[in-house]
Amino acid sequence: MEKLKMEKERREKERYKLEYEAKKREFDRHTADKARYDVEKRRLEAELKKYQSDTLSTLRDEKKYDIEKMHLTDEESTITKKIQMMEVELQQLKNKAQKLKQDKEQSTRKDRELLSDIVKKNAYINSINLKLAAAVRNLAEAERQITHLNPELIQLKKYA
Repeated sequence: MEKLKMEKERREKERYKLEYEAKKREFDRHTADKARYDVEKRRLEAELKKYQSDTLSTLRDEKKYDIEKMHLTDEESTITKKIQMMEVELQQLKNKAQKLKQDKEQSTRKDRELLSDIVKKNAYINSINLKLAAAVRNLAEAERQITHLNPELIQLKKYA
């Protein structure tokens, strides 16, 4: 009887261990995904900067050509260049602000998902701990009853 109980407990422990390992692997996978997304984000930001730089240099070249073509006076040319540079900077800042806003939203969303996963896993671990504590209490109660009933059983055998 005790062997069966011990075998059952061993199986339960093994099942809990497998469930824990599965959840741990899932958590590790989410952590790896987050790291991979961060690396991808940095790579894309670098690529975007390069593309914006190329675009800006092309825009500058076009603006220079237009300025030279129009044969503007030096003062007009200087003012036009300043305006164009400010427009380019303004567009860069707008693009950067939009990108940062999107990145912040994505990070917030991922943080909420990870926090939710952690809360769920902690709740699951707590439920397993409660089940384990109940099983330990039940085992102790059963052992106490066995030790209490064993002398009575021996005494009843003597009278039977």
